[in-house]
Amino acid sequence: MIELTRDPFSFRVHNFLQEAEDIEKQFLDLVHNSTENPEAS
Repeated sequence: MIELTRDPFSFRVHNFLQEAEDIEKQFLDLVHNSTENPEAS
């Protein structure tokens, strides 16, 4: 396994995947909230 701290590319990819995961969670929360109370917008 590649040591992330010594491989800048892997480190960037790892960060990107983490951010994508966070954005997906936020998006799903947003969708969930807007479907629960549509008049809130």
